[in-house]
Amino acid sequence: MNESFEKDITWNSAIYLHGDEQERFEETVKIIPQDCSSLLDVGAGNGAFLNFIEKTKLNIQTKGVEYSIGGIRNKVCQSEIIQGSIHDLKLANQSFDCVAALEVIEHLPVSIYEKGLTELERVAKNYILISVPYKENRVNVTCPNCACSFNPNTHVRSFDEMKLKNLFIDFELESLQALGNKREMYFGKYRRLAKSLFGDKRFPAHCVCPLCFYSKNDGNHNVKSENSITKMTSPKTYIKIIKKIFFYNSPRWFIAIYKRKKQL
Repeated sequence: MNESFEKDITWNSAIYLHGDEQERFEETVKIIPQDCSSLLDVGAGNGAFLNFIEKTKLNIQTKGVEYSIGGIRNKVCQSEIIQGSIHDLKLANQSFDCVAALEVIEHLPVSIYEKGLTELERVAKNYILISVPYKENRVNVTCPNCACSFNPNTHVRSFDEMKLKNLFIDFELESLQALGNKREMYFGKYRRLAKSLFGDKRFPAHCVCPLCFYSKNDGNHNVKSENSITKMTSPKTYIKIIKKIFFYNSPRWFIAIYKRKKQL
């Protein structure tokens, strides 16, 4: 478990209120099928999406499952959120019309990924709702304390249309859309290399190193060391020019809805 998920700052509701996240919530709610009367949000975090559903006054019974005690402690919704993991949902078969996992499965380690998808299928009666980053080109950051290299968002896999189409066994893809906006780099198959050379490698404030648990917010490490590394890896003027030339606008997320296959 990444230590950052137990820190209160990770679940600051303000980070879910800016334009991009609001757009994702709005578009996700729009594709919830009209015949859905109950929804389980797996990886609910602090309940930001459940809170959004509550505010829209949809006639849907909602519940959340979240592994992080920190997320549950900072709950912002009225719906119940129980502690649990995607790969071992303590819920009955087909107990919710729709099961959602939003910005979740890209985080799952190999050891629980397949089991997690199976559990979503088991608990969902009719629909599964998924959102993931759009064709993400993941680039690592380096811890200024121990030099460990890791993905700052703890993403361990990337998804495209083909992967999403074949994600489940008993459910078939009914709708897939791309939305949001981000800056992405050209270079085709060399994008990851180019991004690692020209991207901004500064250590993000929300990160916690998985090896030494360094965080900018804990105040227990050598700030001077961190600043010196940040300064060396900050983009120069010529890199900013390169970014303007070689970067383009790209969608930020995929949102997919799956429907249970009819029994033959």
